Amino acid sequence: METPLYQEPQHFEITRTYEISASHHLPTLPDDHKCARQHGHNFRITLTIAGALHPVHNWVVDYAALDRVWEKIHEQLDHSNLNDVIPNPTSEMIAGWIYSTLVLPVANIGARLAAVRIEENGRCSATLRVESPHAKVP
Repeated sequence: METPLYQEPQHFEITRTYEISASHHLPTLPDDHKCARQHGHNFRITLTIAGALHPVHNWVVDYAALDRVWEKIHEQLDHSNLNDVIPNPTSEMIAGWIYSTLVLPVANIGARLAAVRIEENGRCSATLRVESPHAKVP
């Protein structure tokens, strides 16, 4: 006998983590601040995707479809100077830019981009979590 699935309305979150290597500097900082100088990171970017289960496939979204959406971001940011794309590329602003760039493509594959997490290293990160799909993000 099969165990029945949980019967309440289902809402799931899945995550997918990607990596880019990129350089940047933070132009709003004083010249003597180390982050005002050009430097680089191997960024880890985790996308949180929210939604209900697909009625046939029993997943929120196909990871392969999400990878295709991510590929355009990867091509633009990997091995780049982030200042050429984002004027003041703090982790917070990178998360906002990625959210703004991906929110519609992710919706087009049938899911909702709920959060973007940026890790510069193993000790610090910034997460943009959007509770409403209609929220305005910088």
